[in-house]
Amino acid sequence: MVIQDLMPEHMFRSFFITGSRGAGKSFLVNSIASSFDSVIVRTAFTPDRNTLKLSTFQDRIFKVAFRKKHQMIPVVEAFDRAADQIDLLDPGERLLLVDEVGYLEECSHKYMSAITSLLKRSSRFICVLRQGQGEFVVDLRKRIDGQLILLSRSNQQEAFQHIIETLKKKHLGDTKKGKDNPSPGGDGGI
Repeated sequence: MVIQDLMPEHMFRSFFITGSRGAGKSFLVNSIASSFDSVIVRTAFTPDRNTLKLSTFQDRIFKVAFRKKHQMIPVVEAFDRAADQIDLLDPGERLLLVDEVGYLEECSHKYMSAITSLLKRSSRFICVLRQGQGEFVVDLRKRIDGQLILLSRSNQQEAFQHIIETLKKKHLGDTKKGKDNPSPGGDGGI
């Protein structure tokens, strides 16, 4: 597994995951989602791979891009409407999962701002980044702290274990501080 940021582990409760197509990024996100109370913002192709749909936490689905010849064409209005929904999202202590962010989002400043704001106000997140150097992806990495994991088929299990262990440490740390562990006497620990 490649972790490109070398800051102490306790400083990170959030992850950016990237890797080539077929590396297992969405599989990893789905596996982690089943282990935590989570909120998911997801893009996925239709079975014919000609339409890209974005779903938000309220199961709202937006057709955000379509294939014309061999190129994906973003639908700015759909990204803008999705941004309105994302602005309403408050993940609280739930794990935020964003799968996937790439170059198509660059058509909508409103959407880019909504995703950036959402990641910043999340206590912990996993955000899948399309591999490459799109401006929005680069900007997210500069503006928001998180471990960057380069996923491959050979390191899927190791990455999964690392993320699960780190997120559970976060949860246990909160519990030890009393956040999720009120005083048995009902006095709030006073």
